[in-house]
Amino acid sequence: MRGHTSVFGTIKSPENLRYFIDLGADLQHRGASGLTPLGYALTEYRDCFDNKHVSDRLPGLRTSIDLLLANGCALGNSPARAAVRSELQTELSFIAVDTELLAHLVAQSGFDDTPEAGDGNGVWTAAHDAAANGCADSLEVLASHGALSDFALTRSSLERATFAGSTPVDVASDDRTRRMLISHGLRAGVQSSHDVWITASGDDPDHLVILIADAHGATTDEAAALVAKLPPEAGTTIAWDSDRNLILYDPLMLYACDTRGKAEQLAERCRSRGASVLVL
Repeated sequence: MRGHTSVFGTIKSPENLRYFIDLGADLQHRGASGLTPLGYALTEYRDCFDNKHVSDRLPGLRTSIDLLLANGCALGNSPARAAVRSELQTELSFIAVDTELLAHLVAQSGFDDTPEAGDGNGVWTAAHDAAANGCADSLEVLASHGALSDFALTRSSLERATFAGSTPVDVASDDRTRRMLISHGLRAGVQSSHDVWITASGDDPDHLVILIADAHGATTDEAAALVAKLPPEAGTTIAWDSDRNLILYDPLMLYACDTRGKAEQLAERCRSRGASVLVL
């Protein structure tokens, strides 16, 4: 992944990781996705935790995690992405389904600087992930460290089918988990916007610019200028090809409307131009 140093490449090999640590490797470096070496190790751990075919790698990854912690590598204090095209989440959320590892991490001195211990509003937190997976024990661990709060997502998530404003209560996997969260004082979220997502832009290469122009009440030239100002991560979702056609590579959140009615009207205009659209 872009921006990764040699330390990231040795996460699966504790022996090699120890070699670079002994050489004085930078353990606080962040890759292009915003991950620290520890955060990257946690994403690898979660991948193996979820996939029984590679679960034999977990002990080695756990050794690497402990090595990083013992040498001063702390959890990131801002959200990151597991991959360039994935959505922002906290590093602690990557392993919220593993109660033992979660408890180990929240007991570290650096935990106080994480979004979970402060203002976790806006992104997917460990509480969201534990709730979505029905991990009651993990939720209790977070509660015991003051990290169980009704943090609300700033924007909808197509990947997780959640609306803007979702709290852990809204994403809970079952009623039992939901009741447990409410017993800890958490509340359901209030939908803050109705987001229109384009999943396919149709056959006409001009359609995407036209749809962006429509959503923003702009001319096509103004829409092109808007695209140019999009944040860097959007470059993996839409980009200009060699013929100056705007290509959609991944679903794009087109616009956040303040009412469901406005969102549905915009979605219908998009569909009339051949786009595939969802409203969350």
